[in-house]
Amino acid sequence: MNTQINDLRADMQAQFAQMRERIHELSERVARIETRLDIAADPAGDLDG
Repeated sequence: MNTQINDLRADMQAQFAQMRERIHELSERVARIETRLDIAADPAGDLDG
């Protein structure tokens, strides 16, 4: 049983690492898009106008 739990934990950690890498890639891509569009990088933005 402990082996199964350890295997599941290792699998989850690997999946989380892949997700962190993908999020990092997407963050870089958004930064490049903002740069090309000359948009200030403000994640909250001014929604009130």
